[in-house]
Amino acid sequence: MLALSRSGDTTSNDISSASRGGLGTGYWCLLIVLLTSVVGCGSKLPYSTATVEGTVTYQSKPLTEGRVVFHPEQGTPGPAAVGVIQPDGSFRIKTVDHEGVALGWHRVTVNCSSGVIQKNDQHGSELKIPPSKIPAKYAVAEESPLRFEVKEGRNEWPIVLE
Repeated sequence: MLALSRSGDTTSNDISSASRGGLGTGYWCLLIVLLTSVVGCGSKLPYSTATVEGTVTYQSKPLTEGRVVFHPEQGTPGPAAVGVIQPDGSFRIKTVDHEGVALGWHRVTVNCSSGVIQKNDQHGSELKIPPSKIPAKYAVAEESPLRFEVKEGRNEWPIVLE
């Protein structure tokens, strides 16, 4: 960059360090902003997590659909974490968009019903959730007998519902 003197002429003393091959202040500011946005917040959760995966069976058969939800108990950080039950009964838990669950104790619920039923008649349309394929106690955090402690590393849990 060239700086103009009061008379409008350029002088060799006013040439910035960027013109001399050095790095100017603007370059360093831009570099800091770019590094902060790449490394920045949002890429990591503010608490430690670990992988939790497993299978869900009911009456000795794998559940083929539904959700497994980990509800943090008092003293365990973070929001609830959810895993979708696959057709083979397997699940893998995620917190928001991140793999894993906060370390600590969780009350666990399992929800399993087949979609939504739509009923149309002369009075209009009505949506109904079909009854659960498993006992209702597993779907309510306050009633579920399922508890799990998430520890560092990989956690595997075969959930057996009765």
